[in-house]
Amino acid sequence: MRYNAAVIAANETPKGVKFEDVARIIVIYISKFDIYKSGLPVYHIDRTIRETGKNPENGLEEIYVNATAKKYDTELNRNVSDLMDLFVDRDKINLEKFPAFSKQKMVYTRTEKGEITMCEKVQKAFESMELLRLFGYVQRGSMKLKPAAREANLSPKEFKKQMIMSGFSIPETGRKSSAACQTGN
Repeated sequence: MRYNAAVIAANETPKGVKFEDVARIIVIYISKFDIYKSGLPVYHIDRTIRETGKNPENGLEEIYVNATAKKYDTELNRNVSDLMDLFVDRDKINLEKFPAFSKQKMVYTRTEKGEITMCEKVQKAFESMELLRLFGYVQRGSMKLKPAAREANLSPKEFKKQMIMSGFSIPETGRKSSAACQTGN
């Protein structure tokens, strides 16, 4: 969660932005198991100052969703439990409570065209995530641009163009400028 939040913040924040102008990020982690083993469908993580008990705002909100918990004691728990049923059970729909989601799910799971479309969307999402991962490696300097472009099946020029369009910065190559070379007598 911490890594994903950091990557999102780094990738979505233009260079030179002041900290107070960094966008607020809400990361929701959905799992098919109970991370905190308390039987709850939702866990909201709050930062707390030990000495004062106050909760400072730092622009990051973490929410963990346990897709297997069934708890109906509050409206939030009831809604999350019911919605997660739709995520976990491929055949389940709930037109009364979640009509838009259920209708879309029926299209994707009960028609051949929908299943093909879903596969294509998942493939595109995977490719986009893979490309963003490569952009991050290059930006951090942990991978050179040419090998990253090759792994993405793009020319270095196209890779660089897409990287910049996605808000990433290209690191300096380490070449000395002509002024630096002249002072090195």
